[in-house]
Amino acid sequence: MKRDGFVLIAVLSMAVLVVMLLVVASTFAVSARQSVAAEAQKIPAFYAANAGLERAVARIDAYLGASGSRYVNSRPDVVANEVANVLHLSDLTSGAELPGGAFAVHGTADGGSVDLVSVGNAPSGASRSISLKYDVYYILKTLSNAAVNTTGRLVSSDRLVEGNPAAPVSSTPFTISCRSTCQPTGTTPVTYTVGVRSGPLPDVGDVVTLASQPATDLAFKVRHVDALAHTVDLAALDSSNTALSDGLSLTQTARGAALLTSAAGGLPVGGMDCQAYACGELDVRADRLFTETFGIGKPTFGGEIGAHYDADACSGVVRWIDLPESPAPTLTLSDCPTARIVVVRAPALADVPGGAPVNITVTLAPGSVFHGLLYVIGTHDLSASSASDHLPTGPGSNVTLSATDGSFVGSVLVENAVTDALNAARTTTLSGTTTAPPAANRCATPSGATGASTFCYDRSILSSLLSGLNAALPESAKPRVAVARYSWAENGH
Repeated sequence: MKRDGFVLIAVLSMAVLVVMLLVVASTFAVSARQSVAAEAQKIPAFYAANAGLERAVARIDAYLGASGSRYVNSRPDVVANEVANVLHLSDLTSGAELPGGAFAVHGTADGGSVDLVSVGNAPSGASRSISLKYDVYYILKTLSNAAVNTTGRLVSSDRLVEGNPAAPVSSTPFTISCRSTCQPTGTTPVTYTVGVRSGPLPDVGDVVTLASQPATDLAFKVRHVDALAHTVDLAALDSSNTALSDGLSLTQTARGAALLTSAAGGLPVGGMDCQAYACGELDVRADRLFTETFGIGKPTFGGEIGAHYDADACSGVVRWIDLPESPAPTLTLSDCPTARIVVVRAPALADVPGGAPVNITVTLAPGSVFHGLLYVIGTHDLSASSASDHLPTGPGSNVTLSATDGSFVGSVLVENAVTDALNAARTTTLSGTTTAPPAANRCATPSGATGASTFCYDRSILSSLLSGLNAALPESAKPRVAVARYSWAENGH
């Protein structure tokens, strides 16, 4: 009898446990069903909120497409303010055309961006809020970041090339000493061997300038360091032959590379004169250099500018010059006091598969100065009316840039190869002679100094060209909006 009682108690306990489990499971099931039902009611609100964002962006695109040319030379923050205020995004609401829900979109300007918040409401009363940031931008990009860029081998670089002066990046300058006088050795490049009186030794490859006046044109690249003798070899990066003086304090400076060359496909970059000048690799494929520079391809750019060939003149900020068919075409750029962009393209002769390369020479008139951006297309890849600017078929060109008593101030870009094999074979040559005092307004040079033809990077000149470039390409330069990466968010979640 006692044993039967224990069995009864165990059975009752199991029954109570089962009932409790069923109650808990039922509670969870009801709760989950309610949550699913609540989320299901919010789905129309979510889609309504998304529809509001799409409607707002469509209205922005339509507005910029219709009147964007008036903002071609406006700052992005001005455009963003117009987008947020003139379009009255706060009044953008859905009507009867959206029976599955309703939305209301509010837009505010945030610098060069537009912040959109769209609130969607479902017929059930459920609500969802979504925010998204759109950046205002121009297709046209920063024009260059070095004095000379080339996608082929850079050879015979015996001209002085200057990078971009900037503020010091080191708080530990060093003071040089001259046992007698600081005399340069050689002419190309101008090199000084000096002792280090105090301070840490710089590293090979450092670019140094005056510690107290970092914005001056007195700048050098460290070519060699002798730790035992405490001496360094400094190669001048500017067009000045000014001698260093005893007790001068120098420090590292952040400078843009004076020379950039592409090594696409892992090809050797032999032939560059990187022992003297600030050099680096250009991390862009040759057939993408144009688009990476201007933001649009050659067909669009040439189609809006209009390709032609005539004597180079100072008319207009932007010119596109097709060289005449010749194995060795030459273009002489005239002296021009205003900054401009000149795009020079190789003749169609380069389209012959397996043919000999074209040898292009772009030169300055004696004593002239080219202010601005010179872009040389060494491969006549496609016509301006083509649908793409990829995969040119020509063998590429050898490009020579030369001058007599002249300077290229701004930046020079040479696209003289497109495939890996062409990168190894085609060359860009910097040359020139000096027989008279340098032309006025060339590279930053102390008064009365003389020097060889130079290539100087000038960020201010390139920045000043963007406005004129935008005006010359009104369709491509219209401001647009693009979704800011990782900006989508659901408010309240």
